[in-house]
Amino acid sequence: ATILEKWLSEFLGELRLDFKLSIAAYAKNQEQVSNELANRQRYEFFCSEFDEIWLMTYDYSIPPWTGIGELAPLKWVNEVVDYTLTKCELSQVRVGLAAYGYDWSTNKTISELDALKSGVDNQSIEYLSKRKEKVKALKEKGIMKYFIWSLGMFDQAL
Repeated sequence: ATILEKWLSEFLGELRLDFKLSIAAYAKNQEQVSNELANRQRYEFFCSEFDEIWLMTYDYSIPPWTGIGELAPLKWVNEVVDYTLTKCELSQVRVGLAAYGYDWSTNKTISELDALKSGVDNQSIEYLSKRKEKVKALKEKGIMKYFIWSLGMFDQAL
């Protein structure tokens, strides 16, 4: 166990009596991936200590660190969930769905609403249709808990 894991175990032991505890985790689809921060996370530790793991299944492609691509390809999201289920119980898994994307011409984030207003089709925007497709596929695996991550969550038009 790492120093952080030891501290977390002690700290969580005190909280567990009064709270349900969740942790947000970088998405990964295998033990070692290109995201060094994700490699430092051990899902089996998270699921032994927390009630839920919140999978940040977005930012597969991130400017300027990756090439142009989808924010959360369905194939990758499925792989992340499949990997997680080898380490965690189904009841512990909550999947993050994005409601934003990237404007590759500026290397900046863009909200779903602004993307719709622009009328420009952009593969890196996570539109409602993509989220629905992911939920449909993940329901078949038994995933029934989700959270939305959006830049501009304050905008009720999203």
